[in-house]
Amino acid sequence: MSEEDQDMEKMQKDETILQNKKVLKSKKSLKRKLESTNEIINQQFKQKNDDFYLNAYIKRSIKRLIGNAKMRMFGFTFINYNNKQNVHFFNNWKVILKDHVGIDTYGEISPTDISMVNFKENAHIGLNQFYKNFTPEWLISELKNLINCDNRLICKIAEFLDKSDIENKELFVECENNDILYTTGVTDEFSKFILKDLDIIIFN
Repeated sequence: MSEEDQDMEKMQKDETILQNKKVLKSKKSLKRKLESTNEIINQQFKQKNDDFYLNAYIKRSIKRLIGNAKMRMFGFTFINYNNKQNVHFFNNWKVILKDHVGIDTYGEISPTDISMVNFKENAHIGLNQFYKNFTPEWLISELKNLINCDNRLICKIAEFLDKSDIENKELFVECENNDILYTTGVTDEFSKFILKDLDIIIFN
């Protein structure tokens, strides 16, 4: 092989090596980009999962508290401790009105021996009396008080608000040093917000 041919062969080998290096570098760069993209996707997926869980936990807890508040007001409206048949009256009103006011009952509730005719005929009176007491203003205040008795729920709400882009969210909580993560309780404004979000109260 002539010296010229040898030089040509060497140049071809060098060119091949250089091309291989470029390909390897390109593959490494692509791998880094894919890893970075996957990491971002995983973080976004985890964030969405966390946000979904947090939001679901808060809404589920709020619905439970609203049920408690509703049952408390139902008892306040229909329990008469001066009546010897107080328990029977209360039970019958639950049978008649539970679907109208959305009261959760556990197990089957059967009417008592007291005639149900009067209760059915006066269902509208019972409803009027219940909603005379169960007002939006009362529910907003009562829900705030119930939330503020649950430290775990307060922490979850603070975490949710801290991550959210909700406007004026600082009005929703009582906190230390204007730091939402140091929330000590919620305000009426948060009660209004969550009740509106759950379509329980419609504000004009």
